[in-house]
This record gives sequence, structure tokens and C-alpha cells, in this order.
Amino acid sequence: MQPPRHGLYGLILLLTVVTLGSGCAQMGYDRIRIGQDPREYERAFPTEDLRQTRAGLVYLDEGGRERATAVVVLLTRDRLVAGRFLARFEEDRFGLPPQTRYALTGELDPVLSRLANVGPVDMLRVIADDLSRPEDDAFVRDAQAWVAVGLIRLLQQWPQVQDAGPAVPRLADVLQQVPGGGVAQVRVTPAGVIQVDYTVCVGR
Repeated sequence: MQPPRHGLYGLILLLTVVTLGSGCAQMGYDRIRIGQDPREYERAFPTEDLRQTRAGLVYLDEGGRERATAVVVLLTRDRLVAGRFLARFEEDRFGLPPQTRYALTGELDPVLSRLANVGPVDMLRVIADDLSRPEDDAFVRDAQAWVAVGLIRLLQQWPQVQDAGPAVPRLADVLQQVPGGGVAQVRVTPAGVIQVDYTVCVGR
């Protein structure tokens, strides 16, 4: 499944995304797999940069308003990995022209997430809604917001989707930082896992 593409895209965009947010976040994300138990994923990230949440785990590496890398891991009640998402944001104010780059990649097991009875659009709405709910911990709130905003932008690229859900007004500030348009893809693996990607790069 692939929502329509709008605007100018191509190899430059794809190469630009590769430069975003590598390092610890990428390595930790790569170590995590759907269905893993705590013994397998507990050392994926440094503990000082990791928080437990009602939904699972979050990792965040921020560099002010110009850069952020976030990982959200969704866990079942038995603490098995039901989903994982990696969001990367970078604002280059000194480029010619200045550019904003954002990328989201992730995957979700509908069965482990208890969302097997809903379609892909509603599934992503539910996840974005849950990740955008108010949090007292700013670390958790910011990490989840960087992922949720990518899900919203992806949904906005979907054919005939008029409403991306209740997360939109909650994330108004972050949506101003992450442009719309971009390239959105949704795939289903032979095992039934939903894989999502959203990338955008625009000049300011």
C-alpha cells in the first residue's frame, strides 16, 4: 500500500534522510525486534537516556529546536515488543537554502498490539492518539511527539483521509516544525507486520 506522492521528490531526498540521526539511536533501534522479551531488548539503549512509559519505552536525543532523534518501543502487557518507531528531525538554518528534514520509520504487529481488527488507517490513528496524550514527563512527551507527528503526516498523505485523529490539535506546535507533503509508504510483511516510512525535506 502506498499513498500518493505530491511535490518534488527523488534521490536527493532519500540520500538526505540517510544523514539524519545515526549513532546510538539507530543502533539501539536496529537491535530491537518485534516479539522480543525484556532480556533481549533491555540493553539496546543507555539507561540514562531511556524512560519507561505506560505504552512501553522511549529514547530521546535532542539538540535544542534544531535537532532531535527519538525511539518509541511499544510493549505488550507481558513486556514483549509490539512495535518500534524511529523519528529523526533536523533543521539546518545555515544551509543555502535553509532546510528542514524529517524521517520516520517503524513497524507494528497488529496482533501483539491488539489492533488486528482495525484497518491500517485506524491503527495508525490509534497509535498517534495514544502517543500524543498528555504526559507529566517532558522527556517522554517530547519523544512520543516526534513519532506521533510523523504518523500524522503519513496519514495526511493517505488517499481520502480527511481526519488524522485527535492527536492533531495536541501536536500543533510540533506539526509547525515538521512539514507536510513528503514521501509516505506503508507495507505489510508476510508475517502481517505493518511497516511505515515517512520522509520530507523542504527548503525554508
